[in-house]
Amino acid sequence: MTKRKLTPYDGIHTCSKGCSKPGCTRTLRDTIEEQNKQIEALKRDVLEQAAEIRQLRFKRVHDIHHIREQCEEIARLKADVERLRAFATRTIIPNEKLQKQVERLTKAGDAMLQAIKVSDPILDWKIELWNAAKDGKDAQ
Repeated sequence: MTKRKLTPYDGIHTCSKGCSKPGCTRTLRDTIEEQNKQIEALKRDVLEQAAEIRQLRFKRVHDIHHIREQCEEIARLKADVERLRAFATRTIIPNEKLQKQVERLTKAGDAMLQAIKVSDPILDWKIELWNAAKDGKDAQ
């Protein structure tokens, strides 16, 4: 069998890198290699971006859970505030009434003490009892 010698006109042309002759397979091979490199680079970029998206999704889910916890805490604190307001309303108003009643009774006691001094100056021990009671002490 005899080997046939190929010419540039046979459609197959091989040469060095960078050849610009029409039908050169070397140029096509270089283009394919370059595109394969670009494809690999794009694949790496896609994988990196997918990893970043997963991290952002994880952070977002974490933030959503954190926000939910904060909302629950805010609701709990609001309920506590309402409970304390109701308690304060129930206790402060009666305390104010009691304080006014104590003031009225103290004034009445002082008036009675003056009446005792005028009517019976010998009963100094009652004056001492009254003064001790006003101060919240035991009289002796």
